[in-house]
Amino acid sequence: MNDTVVDLFLKLAGIVISAYVGAHVRKRWEQRDLLPISADRRRALLGTWEGSFDQEGGPDGAPLTGRVEIELNQQSGKALTGTARFEATIEDKPLPSAIAIQGGYRNDRFLTLAYTNRDSATVHFGSIILELSADGKRLAGRFLGYGFMSQRLVHGTLKLVNRGAHH
Repeated sequence: MNDTVVDLFLKLAGIVISAYVGAHVRKRWEQRDLLPISADRRRALLGTWEGSFDQEGGPDGAPLTGRVEIELNQQSGKALTGTARFEATIEDKPLPSAIAIQGGYRNDRFLTLAYTNRDSATVHFGSIILELSADGKRLAGRFLGYGFMSQRLVHGTLKLVNRGAHH
C-alpha cells in the first residue's frame, strides 16, 4: 500500500514539475525575438497612453474614428502586458471595447503587440505595431485584426500620447 502512495505522489510531482517547466519553456520561446527594454525606454513606454484610432472600414463600411487608451505594464525584462479601451460612436451610440494586450519591444523604437477582447466569448483579436518617437512621448502605428462589430478583418492607424505617468 505504501508503494502505491509513493508511486502516486511521484507521478503527481512529475506532472506538476512538467507543467511548470513546460510553461517556462513556452514563455521563453514566445519571447525569443523580443529585445530587452532599456531603462530609459521602459520609463518612456510604461504607463497610460491616450489618443485616437482611424479604422478604414467600420461595421457599415464607412471609416470609423474613435478614442483609445492603453495602459502598458512590464511583465518581464522583455515582455509587456496591458489593457486598452477603444470607444467609437456608431448611430449615436457609444460602443466601448476592452482588450488585453501583450507583446514587446523590437529594435530601439518599435513595439509589437497582440490583442484579444477581454470578454473571451467575443471574437475580436489582432496585432498592433507602434513606433515610439525619439522623445518617447508619442506612439504611432497600425493595427490589423478581426473586428467583432464589423465581423471581418479590419485595419487602421493609431496615434497616442503618453499621459505623463512616468515622466
